[in-house]
Amino acid sequence: MDYGEMLEKGMQEVPENTDDSGRFEVPDLEVESRSGSTRVGNFMDVAEAIGRDPEHLADFLSDDIGTATSLQGSELEISGEFRRENIRGRIDNYLERFVYCDECGSPDTVLTEEKEVRIVRCQACGARNVLD
Repeated sequence: MDYGEMLEKGMQEVPENTDDSGRFEVPDLEVESRSGSTRVGNFMDVAEAIGRDPEHLADFLSDDIGTATSLQGSELEISGEFRRENIRGRIDNYLERFVYCDECGSPDTVLTEEKEVRIVRCQACGARNVLD
């Protein structure tokens, strides 16, 4: 493959729309602790804002916190009482691992699976980062 062919192939993989004018914001968490559990009332809004599957985010939080979680409608129920800052810190961990591009830092990524390997693919720079 010569340089021209490689350049053309690379350009095909870079998305046309790389507009950064919209800000990436995670909604403030609506957290309420009650009877030995914690409820995140706007969990689906959070998952939608970061562009990830709510089940994947809930599973990560369960593993990261070390307790059971369950999706109930648009809410996430977490076994145990946790402060908003603690949960937000865990979501920030998720963002670093599964959302932000390792190359350019953009949150404009998609989580894909190729040949049983999970990959974060950046829509801004085209980078592909293999997850452990």
